[in-house]
Amino acid sequence: PREYLGSMSVVEVDLLTGKSDILSVDIVVDCGHAFNPMLDIGQIEGAFVQAIGYYTLEQVLTDVDGSMITKGTWEYNIPSVRSIPQKINTTLLNIPFEQGILKSKGSQEPSYVLASSVALAVQSLINSVRAENGLDYKVFSLPVTAEKSQLGFELSLGDMTLD
Repeated sequence: PREYLGSMSVVEVDLLTGKSDILSVDIVVDCGHAFNPMLDIGQIEGAFVQAIGYYTLEQVLTDVDGSMITKGTWEYNIPSVRSIPQKINTTLLNIPFEQGILKSKGSQEPSYVLASSVALAVQSLINSVRAENGLDYKVFSLPVTAEKSQLGFELSLGDMTLD
């Protein structure tokens, strides 16, 4: 069955450090008839938080031989309480899927892609600042880490002074 879903993320990014805060996320998912809505919401939000790591934190680094440098959480960042949205609003569209078991659809794995809205919001914010400073649009490779964000602003010390 086709899954219909969408999300919108509101973020703030610190110009000096590149660290982003996810202020809020709105998620809408068509999972057919939800016979246990709380379970579906938990799975959807869990997949979203896991994917935040993939899209914004989990930079896998290797040495010249191809061996992983980022082997543990000291070098490899995963989502923590500080990197998840401050507010998550999840809405289930209760549209029964007649061919599904108990008229339901799956809701977990398709939700993973929704966290791309966080990376896209960060990229949009950075490009807004770049445009204000006369710089060209920049496309970022994933993950959009704090380091990439900070470097993406291309701000000089003079850009950070108040008039």
